[in-house]
Amino acid sequence: MANLPDYAVEAIIRDAREAAWYASERIANDAQLAANEARDEQIRPSVLLRPSLQRDGHQWIALYGENLQDGVAGCGDSPAEAFADFDRAWHAKIAAPPSPVTDGAGKEPSDG
Repeated sequence: MANLPDYAVEAIIRDAREAAWYASERIANDAQLAANEARDEQIRPSVLLRPSLQRDGHQWIALYGENLQDGVAGCGDSPAEAFADFDRAWHAKIAAPPSPVTDGAGKEPSDG
């Protein structure tokens, strides 16, 4: 093995330290992302509320409540899809009913 000049050895050591630092930063970032994903999974409505899961023909239904009209439901081709749809439904806002037509003075027109 040939003797390397001091500046070459220092450069190799510096490059190795830099590579180790970048690798440790990458590992730390990946660990933080995994922790965030695990936390987000645990706070999903379908995990916290544990809706019932039933098959209806070829679909799965996740239902929280007594029935489809009064409860919150999600449907899908698999249990995972049903729970994902349930999570979307849990956060969805109910559409406001349409306003009645008025005559401009706040009165509904008569049928006559």
